[in-house]
Amino acid sequence: MSKSALADKRPELTAVYPSHYYQEDEIHLGELLRNLLGQKILIGAVTLLGTLLAIVVALTLPKTYEVTAAVALPTQNQIEPININGIETMSVDDVFELYFRNLRSSRLARAYYDSQQFHLVGAEPEASFEREDINNAFAGFLDSFSVKVVEPDYLNLPKDAEIPQELVAISLLHNDGQAAADFVNGFLSFVEAKTIQQIKNQQSTEIRLQKSDIEKNINGLLDRAKRERETRIALLSESLAIAKSIELSQPATLQQAMVISESFIEQPQPSTRMSVEELTLLSEMLSGSEQDKKDRKQAPDSRQDANEFQPSYLYLKGTQMLQAELVQLSNRTDDSLYIRELPLLQNELSKLNSYNLDFQGLELKTTELEAFAPKSAVKPNKKLIVAVAFAGSLFLGLFLALIAIAIRRDEERVEHRPHLA
Repeated sequence: MSKSALADKRPELTAVYPSHYYQEDEIHLGELLRNLLGQKILIGAVTLLGTLLAIVVALTLPKTYEVTAAVALPTQNQIEPININGIETMSVDDVFELYFRNLRSSRLARAYYDSQQFHLVGAEPEASFEREDINNAFAGFLDSFSVKVVEPDYLNLPKDAEIPQELVAISLLHNDGQAAADFVNGFLSFVEAKTIQQIKNQQSTEIRLQKSDIEKNINGLLDRAKRERETRIALLSESLAIAKSIELSQPATLQQAMVISESFIEQPQPSTRMSVEELTLLSEMLSGSEQDKKDRKQAPDSRQDANEFQPSYLYLKGTQMLQAELVQLSNRTDDSLYIRELPLLQNELSKLNSYNLDFQGLELKTTELEAFAPKSAVKPNKKLIVAVAFAGSLFLGLFLALIAIAIRRDEERVEHRPHLA
């Protein structure tokens, strides 16, 4: 028989593997737990190492403290010094709105930040800051500084305290709790002083405007009185010349006035001729008793002076009266005594000059909570860091344990694989 025939009749050899070799990668839960338990040292070591590392990191991270102060609306008594002058009445809401707006002013925050050199807090003693460095530091400060309206529950204030429904909370995050508390409390006082000065300036401006208006009115009245006096002097001078020309030294009687009036009939201006009624009243005013003059002056429809008829009739007073009045008006140096409206205006001006803008005892806020240095930091959250690190390390240890189990199973599979001759 040929070799080829023998080869065809040779039985085929089949490799035989252990039965567990054909179970692929199936692992029962019990077996998995037993395998993980066998890797407990690895899992425990990784978990412990990660947790210890997290503790070290949590202890070495810089601490950040949060300080908070809270203010509320002032009382009516606290703002009373503003309204005592009556210049510009402001309500409690008006005052606190202005104060709240200034608390949120970045300009005032920067002014106080620079005045306290707050960029140096927590910095190295030998550190130097350029203007750009300070600007960057202030930008970071603004990110950690907040002014907002909150409810009392936000601050965990005592339940039995009489606290307004709304408060303004001023908060600051910083690595120096005491410095942050001092800054917040100081900033509240700084803004209050600036706001009071702002109110003072507003009222001072209002007073200045009112005084200016009154002074303009007074000057206008004095100028008008001066013009009227000068006009009167001119009329008296003209009338005196006429009285001298007709040799009328004493006030004209009714008959004299009628005769003189008739003499002006041919004048081109008919207004120079007086009616009988005017002549009669003029004569009574010129020659009547003082009581008659007083009675006519108090009458609502009476004319108080002869020159209220026609200025050109003044010559009927005669040279003596005209000369006396002319001398009196010419020698007058102060017209204020003859202006009826002037005393009232001067009284208003004196009142404005006496207003007190010191605002002693003025308060723009009610402090419900002062900022203080906290005992514990808000950052880093050590418990959270350690808890997250523990959980992460545990999962990492389990993952490494599973990898180790998989590698060992592959090694066992290779060891039990039969070798073919």
